[in-house]
Amino acid sequence: MPSRLYNVMAAGRPVIAVADDRSEVALVVREERIGWVVPPGDAPALARAIIDASRNRPQLRAMGERARLAAERLYSRERVRSVWQSFVAETTADSEGRA
Repeated sequence: MPSRLYNVMAAGRPVIAVADDRSEVALVVREERIGWVVPPGDAPALARAIIDASRNRPQLRAMGERARLAAERLYSRERVRSVWQSFVAETTADSEGRA
């Protein structure tokens, strides 16, 4: 997933993601309700998302707050460390079982 998304989320900003509907970026934006997902090459959809965003400041603030909270929950240093430690432990256990 692009690191730019992490930065935008950590800054507490809503997202207009131009991304494939099945991408991890689209999944995060939709699941966390932090913005809009626009199919690549769909200029009218992008324009609609921008117009929608410009017309609803309270919605933008709520999306930004959800983005910041999601970044803290999903991508904090502690969370990432825990995921990597689990991955290394599982990988090591798997390789020891095959030796």
